Amino acid sequence: MRLAKKIISHNSYERGNRSSSKGSFKKPPKCLYFNSPHKQGITSIQLYGNTLFSASSDGMIKMWDIRTEKHVNSLLDITKMEGILTFKTDGVYLAAGYMDGYLRLWNITNGKLLYRFENPDNDNEKEIVHPLTHLLMDADHLFCGYSNGKIRLFDKREGTLLATLDDIQKPISKLIYHEGYLISLYQDGRIRIWECDDLNSGISLSGHNYPISSCVMDTTLLVTGDKKGFTLIQNWKTKDVLKTFQAHTSEISAMAMSSDWILTGSKSGDINMWDRQTLTLSATFNCGSSIKKLNLRYPFLSCILEDNTLIIRNLIRRINAYHTSLDPSSHPKYGKQIHQCPTIQILDSTRVIIGYSNGTLSLFKYRK
Repeated sequence: MRLAKKIISHNSYERGNRSSSKGSFKKPPKCLYFNSPHKQGITSIQLYGNTLFSASSDGMIKMWDIRTEKHVNSLLDITKMEGILTFKTDGVYLAAGYMDGYLRLWNITNGKLLYRFENPDNDNEKEIVHPLTHLLMDADHLFCGYSNGKIRLFDKREGTLLATLDDIQKPISKLIYHEGYLISLYQDGRIRIWECDDLNSGISLSGHNYPISSCVMDTTLLVTGDKKGFTLIQNWKTKDVLKTFQAHTSEISAMAMSSDWILTGSKSGDINMWDRQTLTLSATFNCGSSIKKLNLRYPFLSCILEDNTLIIRNLIRRINAYHTSLDPSSHPKYGKQIHQCPTIQILDSTRVIIGYSNGTLSLFKYRK
């Protein structure tokens, strides 16, 4: 690993594609389409074990066997079919957040709806609704973030409200749970952290002067980027700021991190590679379009671009090992009707799952 780092840090990346027979994916991707798609656009995707869960603006959650691509079950609360913004599952429970601010919790082993919670901040007479936009789950709790900046903690098994956090009533950019800590990133650039055993102990971390647009986190580091291209690297446990700098001249739209590297992607299509130990720039390359998602499985970096192009980069050989469009226009039934990809999730180093604007769900498998 250290040898690989030395090779990269002493060679600059070339812009554009560079072909090579070594370290490249030669076979075209296999595109699999799931039957019985949603009626409206897919809003959220999660893979748990061999089961793929997809949620839609039609208010339905569907479950699929990833091995057979077949529909297994559906969850729907017929009393109020609002669009789903986010959901989380642990294989037994599934919680979903809705446009109307409702939280619903299912037992997916029997398909039973256990609890239904209304957002008490909604004012139906004035038609003021605060959607439930962020949702996290641990062994015992549900953490819910709303569009008005409030965070509510529920007991997952009892269905009771344990606490409401409303320190900063600003829209939430990201909600993160890690090792007993809850971290909230706000659109005004502020960052707040709580110990889940003592929710009265919330403190502020160093934040940004501009809205936070991307973040990545592990056991020690929290790396955040904002809409002006600035990056903040800090140890979220010790609260120490390690570095703050302008990583890009445009909005930072995606990030990835490993034990050795921090990668930042921008709206201008640039990807910068930073040495995690020295926090210095080791390499940079341009993908030609805005970066939408990054996934790092060293030495391969998977990049999804705004134009729905997939690039897999070999970081050691400094080549684009794979470059293909994720536009499934050749679909025999839907054709050009499903070219918009509102939801994309990189599952691992060989699979990308995509939810389309008309409710179609597809799985791309790319191989050497």
